[in-house]
Amino acid sequence: MNLIKLTAISASALFLFTVAILLRATELYLMSAAIASLPVLSAVIVLIAKRGIKCAQIMPASTHEGTAFSIDTTITGAKRALGPVWADVTLPKWLEPCCNTRSIRWSGASAIQSIKVIPKKRGLYKIGSTVLHLSDPLGLFLFSRKHTIESRLVVLPRAVRIPGLQATLPAGGGWDYDMDGASVYGGGTEFHGVREYQHGDDLKRIHWRSAAHYGKLNVIEYEQAGRGHLVIAIERKKGTEAGKGPWSTLECSIKIAAAIAKDSLKAGASVRLSGLPDGSAASLYGSGPDHLGQILYSLASLEADAEESIGPTLLRELGGMSKEAAVICLVPELTDDLAGHLAILAERGVRSHVVLLLSERGAALPSSITDRITSAGALFTPVECSRVKELAHAT
Repeated sequence: MNLIKLTAISASALFLFTVAILLRATELYLMSAAIASLPVLSAVIVLIAKRGIKCAQIMPASTHEGTAFSIDTTITGAKRALGPVWADVTLPKWLEPCCNTRSIRWSGASAIQSIKVIPKKRGLYKIGSTVLHLSDPLGLFLFSRKHTIESRLVVLPRAVRIPGLQATLPAGGGWDYDMDGASVYGGGTEFHGVREYQHGDDLKRIHWRSAAHYGKLNVIEYEQAGRGHLVIAIERKKGTEAGKGPWSTLECSIKIAAAIAKDSLKAGASVRLSGLPDGSAASLYGSGPDHLGQILYSLASLEADAEESIGPTLLRELGGMSKEAAVICLVPELTDDLAGHLAILAERGVRSHVVLLLSERGAALPSSITDRITSAGALFTPVECSRVKELAHAT
């Protein structure tokens, strides 16, 4: 199309120039020169405008796996080009456009381009360069300019509930999976301490003595009686992950762990993740919506890069586990070492539940190891990754 336009302009200028020579008409000389200079002038306009055009990106800081979101690119000074302007955002792997269309709206002299993107896999992403495309007013030439815009996105894992899994998990001690039972943070029956007043707290729980002493409102914090403690351990030793992409054994383990953490916290349990670096908020027992956010963020960043398996890690953390604690292990394979470590946990009064992620349908289970695991008092549930995928797509 651009070549056709340029050919038409050139032919028109050449025709007028030829007629001007034959008729010796000065005006026609000027007209042919003006027409011939149009492409140059059109290109110069864009080249000058390109210097003053800037790009910025607006996007959410976090989203959930499988949930579409918008990336808005603001092109400041776009009207200076006097022609079409658009941007191509460089997306990392697993972030895919919902469709091949983009919408552009104008706000003053700025153009705002929106594209819908759907994350196929949880993780920490960096969205880098944006290529700005400008066309001249006549639509003859296309100029591109690369803008380095670094935006970071946290894709939280999708929570996938396995039917029957919650029902088979260790019961008692407050580890209740009743999804209808709402809990109020700090509103249990056992005295836990005093903390600073937060919006929405019951005014009846204000601790007037400390409020008078410190000059600020404090409230009495209670704990749910018999609140259970849950430890979620995900096997992520190097080389243990089976499968690739969003439905590998590690990815399915994280999806199941997200659902277990969400349901457990909603039911009033205190939850933490095993094997995280010291100082990580998700590695400490916690409850409430804020702690769920910390757990999901930690799950979003996990990779199969650990130096040791979950068994030795759990034994190292055993000192911080109460007798009411329960451990759920999500693993891609069963080993004799794991069975031995679970037996030690059982001797210390810690209950455990092993969820085995199978990368292939109908994979055979090692009966000798499963017998050792169940004889150690642990519950055992095999889950196929294909089943996790089906459940995720059904919700």
